[in-house]
Formats: sequence, C-alpha cells, structure tokens
Amino acid sequence: MKMYVTGLISAMLALSGCAGSDALKTDVANAPAYDWVIDRDEWGIPTGKGETDADAAYALAIAHAEDDFESIQGVYFAANGKAGLLNGREGAGSDFLYHLFEVQTRVDTYYEQALSADVKALLEAYADGLNAYAMQHPKEVEKGIWPLSGKDVAQTYLLFSPLFYGVDSAVGGLAAGTLDPCSGDIAKSDHFRGSNAFAVAPKAAENGSTYLLMNPHNPWDGPLSWYEGRVHSEQGWRVAGGMLSGTPFPSGAVYTDAFAYAPTVNRPDLIDYFLLTTSDDRPNQYFLDGTWTDFRIEKIKLKVKWGPIAIPVSRTLKYSVHGPAFETPSGWVAMSYPDYHAPETALKMSEQYYQMGKSRSVIGFLEALEMRAVPSFNFVFADRAGDIGFIYNANLPNRAEGVSGVDCVRGDQSDLLWSGLLPLTANPRVLNPNSGWVFSANASPFYVSRDDDNPDKETYPINIGIDDRLTNRARRLSELLSDDAAPFSRSYLRQLKFDEAYSSQSAMAVFVRDTIQALENDPEFSEAVSLLSGWDLISSADSRASLFAHELFNAYHAASWWGGEVPELKDHTRSIIDSMKERYSQIDPVLGDVVRHMRGAVDLPLGGGDDTLRMIRSVDVGNGRRRANYGDGMTFLIEWTRDGEQFVHGFHQYGSALGRKESVHFDDQATPFVEKKWRNVPSPLPVASSDLETQ
Repeated sequence: MKMYVTGLISAMLALSGCAGSDALKTDVANAPAYDWVIDRDEWGIPTGKGETDADAAYALAIAHAEDDFESIQGVYFAANGKAGLLNGREGAGSDFLYHLFEVQTRVDTYYEQALSADVKALLEAYADGLNAYAMQHPKEVEKGIWPLSGKDVAQTYLLFSPLFYGVDSAVGGLAAGTLDPCSGDIAKSDHFRGSNAFAVAPKAAENGSTYLLMNPHNPWDGPLSWYEGRVHSEQGWRVAGGMLSGTPFPSGAVYTDAFAYAPTVNRPDLIDYFLLTTSDDRPNQYFLDGTWTDFRIEKIKLKVKWGPIAIPVSRTLKYSVHGPAFETPSGWVAMSYPDYHAPETALKMSEQYYQMGKSRSVIGFLEALEMRAVPSFNFVFADRAGDIGFIYNANLPNRAEGVSGVDCVRGDQSDLLWSGLLPLTANPRVLNPNSGWVFSANASPFYVSRDDDNPDKETYPINIGIDDRLTNRARRLSELLSDDAAPFSRSYLRQLKFDEAYSSQSAMAVFVRDTIQALENDPEFSEAVSLLSGWDLISSADSRASLFAHELFNAYHAASWWGGEVPELKDHTRSIIDSMKERYSQIDPVLGDVVRHMRGAVDLPLGGGDDTLRMIRSVDVGNGRRRANYGDGMTFLIEWTRDGEQFVHGFHQYGSALGRKESVHFDDQATPFVEKKWRNVPSPLPVASSDLETQ
C-alpha cells in the first residue's frame, strides 16, 4: 500500500488558517514554492520526492516531523543552545557545549563561504519543511526556536560532530573538576559504543554477488535513534538509509542504486591536553614562548528551566591558542581537538554527507572523504562494480616530534602545537583484499580482513593516535568470514548478523575460564562455577548463564578497557550473587525472561548481549525485568548481483513512526525484529515489494 501526501506549496500552507506565531507564519508565507510528494510504503517508511534536491528535502522534513516531531524539536533546542529551557538541568550540559564550541559564531562566520549553493538550498528547504509542519501543528510546538533556517540545520552538525570522538566526556570531566588529565586521568566514554559492518566481494560470494552489511548501533529512543528514510530527486539526489533527528542527510547506513557505505565508531586519539603556565598574579594570562599572553575570555549565560521559570546561570570561558582552558588540580589545562582548529571545515559536514550520498563508486566516495569534515568513524563500503573496502577515517593531528598523544604536553612552547592534520593517505585502509571480504566492529584497523590483507601496524607511528583494541564482534566476524566458510551465501550472511556468541578468544571467554579456575575449589562459589562451566558462550534468549556472566564481567571489561581498578574476584562475585538473588531470586534466570523487547503492545524475550553481533543493551525497569534500549536496531544488507541488479534487505527494531504511539507503524517491526525476520526494502530508484522473509 502506498500513502501519498499532497505537495502543496508553502504559500498555500500559510493561507490554510493554521495557527502559529507571527514570525512562523511570515516565514512559511515567504518560503519558496516547493514541488513535492511523500510516498510511504506499507511499513510507513517515507520517500521524499521532488523535482529538485530542495523539493525532496522539504518532503523528507515533513515526513520525519510526522513521525517524530518531539525528537526533532529537542535537537533544535540543543542546536540553538536552549536545551536547558526545554529539559532543565539535563539540557544545561548540551547548552554549555553549544557555547564552548561557539556554534552560533562559527555558523554566522562561515555558513555562506563554506557550503555550496546546492547544499544551502537543501538546508533551507529542510528547515522550511519543518516550519510548515510546525505551523500546521501548533499544539506540538514549544516556543523559543521557531522559525528555523538553514543555519539552524547546519548548527546540528557543529554541535554533535565532536561528541563522536569523546569531546563531551572530556569537557564534562574538566568542567566539573573531576578530570585531571595531567595527572594520568583519562576521559571515559561508553566503551561498548559501536556498530557492525562487513563487505563481501564477488570472488568470495557463492553467487558472485557483492554484499554490504550495515548495522549501526545507537540508542533506540530519542534524537540519536535511527530513522529510516529515502529521497528521490529528479535533479539526481537519490539516496536511502538511516538519519538522525533533524538532519536531512542519511549518515548511519547509506545506499544508492550503485554504491553503499556503513560507518562504525572508531576511537582515534584526537584530543590532546596542554598544561599551561599561569600565575595567580595574572589570572587572565598564560605563558607562551617567553611572553605572557592573554586568554580570550567569553562570558555566557545558560538559561535553565526550574519549574515554571528559567534561572540564568553565568559561566566564564577561557581560550588559549591550544583550545578551551579549564582549571584542574594540576593547574590550567587547555584541550586541543580538530573541530576547534578547523571551524570552517567542521561546518562542511553537511556538504560532505551530501557528496558521500551522491557517490557512484568507491573512487567517488574516497574523493568525498578528502573534504575531512567528518572527523572520525571507520567506513566499510562497496559498489555495484564489485569493489569493496575499509578506511579508518579520522582527522589525525600532526603532532610535534616527541609528543606522544597520550601524555600531557607542555603548553608554554608553540612548537609543540599541532601542525595541522595528517593527510588522509596516512590512515589505514584496505581496498579489494585478496580474501574478498573486509569488516569493522569498533576494533583495531589492523584486524579487518585476513592476516595477509590487513594494514601493517608497524608502519604507523604510535603517536598518531590509532586505537588498537579488539572487540568480540571483530573476533567473531573474522571467524565467521574465514576462508573455511567461503564462498558465502546470502542466507549465511543474513544468519551471521544475528550471531549471539562470544569467540573462544574473546575477553569474555578468557574471563570466564579464569574465573572458573580461580573459584572451582571454593565450595562457597560452587553454584556460580557450575553455571559458568556449563555455558556455551552464547547469549541466546533461553540461556541461563548469560545474565550472570555479563553482570560479573562488566566491571572487569570496563577496567581493562580504560585502565581502571580491577575488583577483587571473590568479593565481586559475592556482590553479584547477592544482587542477582535480590533482583531475580536466583543467579540463573532465563535471559529472555529478564531482557525484553518492549514497544507498544509488544513484550517479547530477546537474546544477544554487549559486544555480540546481535548487540543488545538494556535498562532495568523493575520487577526483575530489563527493557532493551540500545544496539542492533536498523540494519540493511545490500546486494548487487553479477548483472548489477540490486536487492536490499533490512529491519528496524521499532517501526517508522518513532514518536507516534497512535500509529500502526510505532511497533509494527518490533515482532519481526525479535523473530529475526528481514523485509525486502525498496531501492532509492525502483520501488519493490516489502514482504517479510524469514532468514
């Protein structure tokens, strides 16, 4: 079934008699006339169509607002430094980052020159679409940000870009006074954050097809949840995939008829700390190259909602040549990060996502990456011609000789500052490996294919900041995509995605073996040892050992990942046993009885776990139950046959109407998700059937 929304021009919307602020009415009335249509398939997933790219963006904005206006509106309060007015203290941290990143100033300074006319027109059209929806639905509108402009859309990228490589964790610790990087502390972000992706070339496929699996892991609710959408412009912008709230460009899993790419979170060291020389007699200066130099000082006011009123909170920000500066127990420390030193480039993120989404081949995609406006993320990619590849994309700083990238740097010598960025050719990559396959799962870029195809770790200097840790998901993909399993069939690759096992070489498996050995002769822990000894390392929904193993392991994993304190095993085990019995009356509840997929009328058992390919995280909701809220989610398997015909299979954990409980599409994909069913997905060009298929 198709659902069509009439493409009325904006001026007609203004005359429709809908209520709204005078400013919003005026903006909508003065907007260009757009020629647009929203085409929804039977799962409610929209394709924004139009004669021009701007028309299609306008349609996409309205469709997304119809499905999740609340999340979109929340994003724009944050992008305008007003999240505190909407969410109180919870939003104030976002507003602090908005001011610290100088979002408004940078957009006002660089917007016109940084972006092409086509992209600016597209951003303006997307904003116009949101404004039109807001004017037609005044009861959903929160005052304070409307109407939006193209600059507001661009601001979302400036605000959120640094968050993906950990700037928010660093700033949070520095601003709160809990982080002291010059004494050895490090900012700790979510060590389980991640995604899965793999590509298979024709030489390794049973039928000679080319495959790309795209499985970005994000929260399932709120502005960072993945929304599935498509655009189809007669001007040539024809792309589909996952997008975040309030953004017009697919970025989480992206495909066209000829090319596709998948991002996975990487952890490059893009942040350096410089210990400044200061004096109590000179509170607004720091010492650099033999001279006392003035901090650049900015005074800001955060407005924080407190009941019915907004309380102003004043803060003073200090900036050095290195970056923003904070007082720590070690003294004043300045933080350097790529977006601070290249504000114009950072603003081009929307431009780069636009160009990446219009790529027709691996070569075109790599050319788009040279823009350097997306500062982090691995990318796995494939095209219709059968080319596949991986690149560790990161704006790696060109550090001075002798600067480790780990230790705190002296801040009194300008010759220790970064000398721009390393060229993208300095980053590890694998193109068309002999194995015929490549993968990424938030692990070392030196472990993405068969050994003889991997980049040589020894050729990359340690101080450029490449992360070299391994995840279970990387180990499992290496095992499941091995030469022993090739050539790979479509059914095998679809089944692989739902793997719930831990590699025998994983940190989890090693921990379980070590725990059994350490406790097996102590009668106090006989029940725990028996439970772990019988576990097959699979976190299936019917497993009785998985939950206990995860609870026991999490503290050790966090400590090993971040170098924290490792708990004493027996005391920790006693604590977990007591906690499990208190919550579940036993240490071996069935995993699926506890971890549930809850959405609308759906309440079903769910397998998977942290760092399995079927990655599932959950939150305690009481009564011995946990609600799955992070991980697997929106997924696509792209296939091009020998003849160039494209097939797309996918699923979503919820449905297209993310914020509309009254819609049938609020939860219509939840049950198939639990049942590990795929649907056939329309390509951005021809519209195909979307019947469910069981793997």
